[in-house]
Amino acid sequence: MLSPLLKNVSTLYFAEEFTVEQISGMLDISAESVYKAISRARNILLQKQGDMKND
Repeated sequence: MLSPLLKNVSTLYFAEEFTVEQISGMLDISAESVYKAISRARNILLQKQGDMKND
């Protein structure tokens, strides 16, 4: 479903409530990459949720 990076970023952001800057430092990636990963993960999960409703 989600790649390891997307899974890690979304867990840290949504479940653990770390900031983008904190996640950036923890994973040694840019803040822009964190924002993109959050956006991608959100879109994938929303699409999956929509697919489940249509089944």
